[in-house]
Amino acid sequence: LLLLGASPEAGSAWVNTKPLDGESDTKLRMAVAPTSLQLEGLRGPEVAERLARFDGTLLCELPNDKVNDFVGRLQLCPSGPHKFGGARVTVDRDNMLLRGCQLRNTEAA
Repeated sequence: LLLLGASPEAGSAWVNTKPLDGESDTKLRMAVAPTSLQLEGLRGPEVAERLARFDGTLLCELPNDKVNDFVGRLQLCPSGPHKFGGARVTVDRDNMLLRGCQLRNTEAA
C-alpha cells in the first residue's frame, strides 16, 4: 500500500514490521509529499472525498520477497481539482505499508 496521508503528525505513520522481518522496533513511514499536503487538516468524510478525486499512476516493480527494498514512481495527473501539475514523485520503502505490518501510535493512515 502506498501511504498518501496520515495523522496525527502531518504525513507520518509508525509501523511494526515484526510479522515480516522479525524486528520488534517501530519504523517511521512517510506519506508522499504532494498528496499528504492535500490531505493535511482534513478529517473523516473530507479525507474520503479528497481521495476519491485523486488521479495518478504508480509505476513500480513486480511483487517480490524483498521487504527492505522498493523503488517506484508516482505520476500525478496534470489536471483536476488539486493542480498537481503532472508531478513525478519517487517513492521508496519509506512510503510503503507492506501487507502484514501493523500501524502503531497513528490515528489514521
